Amino acid sequence: EERTKQNELLVEWLEDFKSKYGEYEEANETIQECEEALALYKKVVGAAKIPLMIQNARNARRADGSCLEYGLKFHLDRFTGALKDGIPGNPRFPERDNEYIEERTKQNELLVEWLEDF
Repeated sequence: EERTKQNELLVEWLEDFKSKYGEYEEANETIQECEEALALYKKVVGAAKIPLMIQNARNARRADGSCLEYGLKFHLDRFTGALKDGIPGNPRFPERDNEYIEERTKQNELLVEWLEDF
């Protein structure tokens, strides 16, 4: 977070510096130094940031702002497990089939919503 803020400040400063002094040869070394620092930031932080953001999204729960109550893994395990088990199909309790379909439909909609937000 702190490095990101420093990077943003450097980008702003560099743009301002370039607009004021970019046409002067004496400014080239300073501009190059800043651009190298920004490239290094992108290489080091950027390489770690995206995988971390993906992992955070996968682990996020409803309390963290996700649409999935207990995170992606829990949701997928329950969803695929129930699908593998199949519809109950007990003729004595046909309402269970309806409940099963309704619950899987809700789980599917939540997964689609999560994917859209991802």
